[in-house]
Amino acid sequence: MENKDKPTWLQILEAESWQAEMLVSGVAIYGSLMLPDLIKSLIDKALLWLPEESLDITYFIFWYLTICSSALILSFILHFVLRALWIGMIGLVSVFPGGINRDTDYHSEHFLAQLFEEFPDVNGFNRRLDDFCSLIFGTTFGVVMMIGSISLLLTLNLLLSILLSSFLPIPVHIIFSFLMFILMVPMLLSGLLNNKRLREKEWVKRIHFTLAIKVFGRVMYNVFYEPGYYILYTLLTNFKRTKVGLWGMAGFFIIMLVSIPVFINSNVMQLQEDNFFRIGETDDRIAVENYEDQRQAGRAILVPLLPSDIIEGEVLRVFIPMSRREKVLVNSYCKAYQEDESLSRLENERKRRNHIKDCRARYYEIFVNETKYEEVDFFRHTHANAGEEGLIMYLPTADFTKGVNRLRIVHLYTNDEGEKKESMIPFWFVKGETEQD
Repeated sequence: MENKDKPTWLQILEAESWQAEMLVSGVAIYGSLMLPDLIKSLIDKALLWLPEESLDITYFIFWYLTICSSALILSFILHFVLRALWIGMIGLVSVFPGGINRDTDYHSEHFLAQLFEEFPDVNGFNRRLDDFCSLIFGTTFGVVMMIGSISLLLTLNLLLSILLSSFLPIPVHIIFSFLMFILMVPMLLSGLLNNKRLREKEWVKRIHFTLAIKVFGRVMYNVFYEPGYYILYTLLTNFKRTKVGLWGMAGFFIIMLVSIPVFINSNVMQLQEDNFFRIGETDDRIAVENYEDQRQAGRAILVPLLPSDIIEGEVLRVFIPMSRREKVLVNSYCKAYQEDESLSRLENERKRRNHIKDCRARYYEIFVNETKYEEVDFFRHTHANAGEEGLIMYLPTADFTKGVNRLRIVHLYTNDEGEKKESMIPFWFVKGETEQD
């Protein structure tokens, strides 16, 4: 009956939808494979620009996105492979319409009887494979919409929490948790009202749909409200709950296994305060992030940067990035500049900027090997890489040792145990001929 209501063009389009699926799936695979690098880039920006009290929430958001990116990669690749298998099977059947040849002496009659019992209809297999591919494709796009809508919801909630915390004496995570609780109340009430003992009551009928779909659904799915619910309820109403639950658990387990290497390769762990504190504190390896000529272009600069791991000449240039969390500490450490009324506005502005620069310089202690550099000039600098703000200093190399040296930068930034953050960068110093003589 349903097919009779459909126009002919739509029935033809549905029958040939596999062609569009293959095209979109190929593009989707390419796009999803780019997601881990995009997430890395966003994490870098979060490490540099977000306040410290928001990073635990940001860690949760990016942990979620990392898992979801793995799910999308796995789903689109699985769909592409199975759809390619289906095309191959269709091509085979077009050559041999009967499938397995029953009129053969390749095996005994008894063996062939069991073979045909196990594999009775190749066309039936192809139909099931076609349905399964379409199911994966539709479900995956439903997941994409859900990921997008939840990510948008979490991001807007985080930004609102950061904004409110600047006006209220309440930590970001408290505001975020409170807002999320308010958003989840309709979902919790909907689950309660769906109980068989309650859902047939008249007062429940009046509010249940409005609360569950029109309120919570609009918030949760936002821009994907209509297609999201079509996909969700098409699946929920056509499969038994136990079957959906078992498939969901199996899929989640597989996705978690696949996501482990993606998770390890990402820098999401650096969003945790202790891991951020430990960035760059070891000197037992050459980390490419510390050297301008080795690091990946475009990735945010999170650690001090030297021109190369091999240094020569009379001066060593060092760029020290300053994250938002460290700027907050510096600003609380520095006293405000007191204007000199005897100076002009321009001179006071120049002194104010130098006051900030000099104060930031006192935030660091600089060592090369065991030598501490007491008088170091720092200059404010915005790096051309991705606009990272920080300081540049120039160290004379006269006291450097020929061969391996270690630059050590001690920050005033401390952890819960009161330890100061340290950045360690090994490098090889090549002395000029005059210096060697």
